[in-house]
Amino acid sequence: MEKEKGGLGLRKLVPLNKALLGKWIWRFACEKENLWKQVLLAKYGQEGFGWKTKKVNGSFGVGVWKEILKEKDWCWENMAFTIGNGTKIRFWTDLWCDCTVLFQRFPHLYGMAAHRNVTIEEMWDQNVGPGGWDLRFVRDFNDWELDMVGNLLHVLRGYRLTSEEDVVYWKGGRNGQFKVKEAYNLVVNTVANNFLKSFKKEGGNSRIVVSCVAAKRNINCKGGLIELEGSFCRGKKEKDMKVYPVVHPWDSLEGKK
Repeated sequence: MEKEKGGLGLRKLVPLNKALLGKWIWRFACEKENLWKQVLLAKYGQEGFGWKTKKVNGSFGVGVWKEILKEKDWCWENMAFTIGNGTKIRFWTDLWCDCTVLFQRFPHLYGMAAHRNVTIEEMWDQNVGPGGWDLRFVRDFNDWELDMVGNLLHVLRGYRLTSEEDVVYWKGGRNGQFKVKEAYNLVVNTVANNFLKSFKKEGGNSRIVVSCVAAKRNINCKGGLIELEGSFCRGKKEKDMKVYPVVHPWDSLEGKK
């Protein structure tokens, strides 16, 4: 627990380990010509224009990169692209525009797209004045679909290609950079939120009861012993005993399943 909340400021090992491994996912996506990255690309092959390696297969031993790749999902959920020349970002399926993936925001138009796996560069026409979007679909639009196209163009209006390279950034980081401390907090908060969601039930009003295995109601110190009273306590325990918190779904305490 953080010192600000009355704790010792010690970090939990599992979230810290995930954050440290996640940093390598970030570094692989960001760093260009590092030797270690070139070795991994040569060994496993590339995916996504070199932002990722392909999945590591093999049942013998535990490879370091194989373990690191277990953290790629939550890492990429918190990464997005800044467009440059548009050659390494997928127009429809990568996260680059207005904090949303276009095929999720416009699924109907995505279904009509002439090419669904195109890059941003392939959807940009440099020969139209200062440049503009060249959206290609398999058929003409019905009247009721024109608003969708207008909304898509409205979303795209502030984006233009440049001569710079495409880059990736960390959505929750300062200046778009990955920091272990921020990633650690993200993992801890995600675990806590998922834990609470696991008790949510439709149409119900579930509660969580936190007790102690050695549930203490009153603590009496007598010599070298601590006397505990409570529903889970019997007899006397030594002073250095450990009290472990246990979380029970309220329904389970009522005998429900």
